[in-house]
Amino acid sequence: MSSIAVVPSSIESIKRLATSIKRDQKLTHSRALDAAAVRAGFSNFRHARNALTSAPASSTRQPPAQPLYPLWITAYWRDQAGRCGRETLRMLVRRPWGSILRPSQMTRIHGMGYFRSDASDAFESRTDLTDQRSAREEVCRAARSLQFMEITGLLPLTGQLSRLSEKVQGMPRRDHVSYWHDPATETMVVVDEPYLDGFGIPEREDWARSNGAAIASSRWSGMHSPGSSAAFLLTSIDGRADILATLVQQLDAAAEPVRKDLWPGETASYLPLFVSPERARDGRAKRARRKPLYAGQIRNKAIVYGRTFFGGAWRPNARMPLTAHREAGNLLKELLQHGRLRGSAYGRLGHVRSELDEWVQREYTDSRDLPHEDLNKLYYQGSASSGLDPSDAIARVDELLRQHYPDCVPRRDLVRSLAAAKKDLLREPRQR
Repeated sequence: MSSIAVVPSSIESIKRLATSIKRDQKLTHSRALDAAAVRAGFSNFRHARNALTSAPASSTRQPPAQPLYPLWITAYWRDQAGRCGRETLRMLVRRPWGSILRPSQMTRIHGMGYFRSDASDAFESRTDLTDQRSAREEVCRAARSLQFMEITGLLPLTGQLSRLSEKVQGMPRRDHVSYWHDPATETMVVVDEPYLDGFGIPEREDWARSNGAAIASSRWSGMHSPGSSAAFLLTSIDGRADILATLVQQLDAAAEPVRKDLWPGETASYLPLFVSPERARDGRAKRARRKPLYAGQIRNKAIVYGRTFFGGAWRPNARMPLTAHREAGNLLKELLQHGRLRGSAYGRLGHVRSELDEWVQREYTDSRDLPHEDLNKLYYQGSASSGLDPSDAIARVDELLRQHYPDCVPRRDLVRSLAAAKKDLLREPRQR
């Protein structure tokens, strides 16, 4: 049975829904109007009012409007006290993203790696989040990336990175970097979203000039953390740097990105599971939900820990020596700063680095063993030079993992990623 909410399609129905939202969520009247408008597929109430009440300026025949597709993003949650539910956000989009995006692309999109396509009109979380707040945040995070693609027309880059990717590693205050491409011009675009506290725009512009890059900032609040981070776009001046002005103009004119503190979606019970219209027409049974993970569970030489951003995850139930972590970190930093890796190899090595960074924080919880400033230097800060060939460097990281961690699913996951990255290195690189 579907649990699809009725979607308002007029100003009057949006106002009626706003009254209900205001009562249920204890919002102000203006925030409730915006939330109702977003549920109807608009950016906010002002956008809805302009779109639904405006009339043509003349009797001249207007070109047909581009069709819009409804898209639902759902995250399920279950906490340790036994409470559970789901959070669902409806968007109107120009492309049926659920059938367009490949899994390999979704892992490259900020916030989308936690979801899977449930139908051409729906994404849902792969596992349950640990609480309602986390579920809303992940839905909004995914929605912001889809908003970005809708606004700009950019797609996630899954092919080979360019020389710019190597240079970006040295950009002052870079943070939350993602790689995109413009399908119309095949231009690579880097999006950088540093936190607002104290970054210097002149410093970054000086870096861009000395590294053959063009950089532009947008007033749009970005995908990572609206209100706390800024959005910068970069591309090489050897290519189509002129597209930056168009992209920034599009972003500056767009509505503000979705945020969990202004939740515009639907809150509902865990069961029945959400069924989108396309899923209902398909007739296939829903997939069973995977049980949530709680910190401390041990199974087959692995233990569950509370992941920094995404809830429960597994790591080996062991502790690798800090000397080994330091060596692995230096090798991975050297590999990821190589700059000529294929996008797939870069992503796989980045996954290994991210996981090991998470694991070491759980293995060494006492700051006397691992001070915060030393932790930051292990896998992300600074650079290193081992003199090893990239294939040999990958092999050495593999050796460290096998030597210090027991054979378990989390270790095998990293070993597979390393093997795939090494295989990518043997393929003839393509120039971009």
